Amino acid sequence: MKLIRHLIINSFLLVPFLAVSIICIGQDQKIADSLSKIYETKGNEIPDTAKLELLRQLSYNENSDPGKALKYNYELIDLSRKLNNNTYLYYGYFQLGTRKRSSGDYPGALKDYLEAGKLAMNDEANANAYIGMADVYNDLHNYADAKSYYEQGIKFLRKLDDSIALASAILNLGEAFRHNGQNDSAMMRSE
Repeated sequence: MKLIRHLIINSFLLVPFLAVSIICIGQDQKIADSLSKIYETKGNEIPDTAKLELLRQLSYNENSDPGKALKYNYELIDLSRKLNNNTYLYYGYFQLGTRKRSSGDYPGALKDYLEAGKLAMNDEANANAYIGMADVYNDLHNYADAKSYYEQGIKFLRKLDDSIALASAILNLGEAFRHNGQNDSAMMRSE
């Protein structure tokens, strides 16, 4: 309890560190550029199952051209649907929700995260979908719904061995409580 309380109190110090860490291990335009060349020159020769992963990586790593990223995302969704591959269909909708959230299309992001949640086949995928929806509500300053979805996501994260994701979700939940003027609730929920 003391550790979690300490994390919440010092969230202003920890959040920038986590953001930098995620950026460092996250999207990489160099990867997208390399994969894009492969896709453009050999895309028709690549088996559909391998193309799914290629499109997933392209849609995730492309960050210099949002239109291109969306194009890859829609291609991933279409091919996943054609192949009846719900795992990659989940990835497609989840990444599409993330792209739409980044561009400010909050209704679209919620719709896509909800679709990803319906396709989620494990605790991590469920947690990601709920946390994604919570983040949208948090962006919209709808802290009541944000808290609800963070709590749902945290239930799934507690089943996993990912303390960083869990700590991040708990901090985000604490922030939603703080923005709602419920500081004491933030401390109690983190136990």
